Amino acid sequence: MGKQTLNWGVGYFFSPANLLNITDIDPADAEAELEGPLSVKMNMPIGIDNLYGYVIIPEASVDPMDLAYAIKYEKVIGSSEVGIGGYYTEDQAPSLMATLSTTTFGDIMLFGEVLLRYGSDATFITTGGEVNLSDDRFYGSATAGFMFSKSFDGSDLGISLTGQYYYNGESYDGALLAVPPAKIGAHYGAANLSVSLTDELSAGVFWYGNMSDLSGIVTPVVRWAADENISISLNAILNYGGQEMNILRQFPGMSSSRPSRSLLEEHSSNESRCADHRG
Repeated sequence: MGKQTLNWGVGYFFSPANLLNITDIDPADAEAELEGPLSVKMNMPIGIDNLYGYVIIPEASVDPMDLAYAIKYEKVIGSSEVGIGGYYTEDQAPSLMATLSTTTFGDIMLFGEVLLRYGSDATFITTGGEVNLSDDRFYGSATAGFMFSKSFDGSDLGISLTGQYYYNGESYDGALLAVPPAKIGAHYGAANLSVSLTDELSAGVFWYGNMSDLSGIVTPVVRWAADENISISLNAILNYGGQEMNILRQFPGMSSSRPSRSLLEEHSSNESRCADHRG
């Protein structure tokens, strides 16, 4: 029991199955730890599989009617893992989710998530006023992506590539923003390519785009690390499509003028995630 991060999803840049945490993934800082809720977590191992139960306790309320409940089952099948779960609370749309991650293809890790909600909690602000989505229909969201990481024996050369597509089923065409804050477009994508040239020198490029309105950001970067404590990074942030304020509203994490993680860290992290999953 306590305040803890509860990661249900397997997505890297986007995770619609992230139903329990208070904060969402920022694609520009995808490795950052998410803020979790105050909760009671229960685990029952079933062989190599796991069944989890959760009671989520709202921080601003002591009313038992405000408690949220969740359950998730994780099944290991060879080099793949499947997860299914559900979430319910009195004042939010009930949700079902499913995840899949696999390293069946060697150096390539594939992952995906599906979310189904009955009703929506989103309110959209438009030029004509507020718009609420229906509480009497199903909304589906989904994401799919991959991670590829490769090191070469006898060389410092290493390559890491991550890409992901996200379909947002709770979008609204013509919305200016959403309350609570959420993505307003239907189609998003993100990718990061990093190349370790030597132990000290790395280069790469990050892309994050709203494919519904063809806006986005591209960030190339070069990094030189003198040692573990001293490094120098050079990067540029290139906006395309839409106006600057629209870009920053869609991608608030990119308002910073520097990359949030080093390319060497990203390459090492992705390689470790693929290796851990194969194990």
